[in-house]
Amino acid sequence: MFLRVFALAVLAAIVIDTSDLARPQTSSSPIVELSPPTAGPETVLPNGCEVLAAQAYARLRSAGIWTRILIVSYEDGGAHALCVFQPAWQICVYDDTGTVDLATNSHHPDEIANLLAIRKEWKIVSARFLK
Repeated sequence: MFLRVFALAVLAAIVIDTSDLARPQTSSSPIVELSPPTAGPETVLPNGCEVLAAQAYARLRSAGIWTRILIVSYEDGGAHALCVFQPAWQICVYDDTGTVDLATNSHHPDEIANLLAIRKEWKIVSARFLK
């Protein structure tokens, strides 16, 4: 799975056009607005969350924003990939449902997953960043 997501991240970095990224006019940190995808190929692929996380990672990383791909595992054995990023002081998480501001500045995957579980009422049993 790691190699597949890594390859997707590399591919996304090559093919994603970053010219539509919003740039701040008075701030030194870039602002990137991500919105949930419209119905399309990335929403119907198996493991589409990995593709979406890799695309968001590539766009945010190219804008100079701290970002990671977080893999969370659920009680029922399922897993989900999300893009975690820090546009200012707070940590935000992005997936197919949109962006959630977690109001923390911790870069620890377990703390991010705990806050995400509370906000989205998910039963997360483990979390890790892709290297």
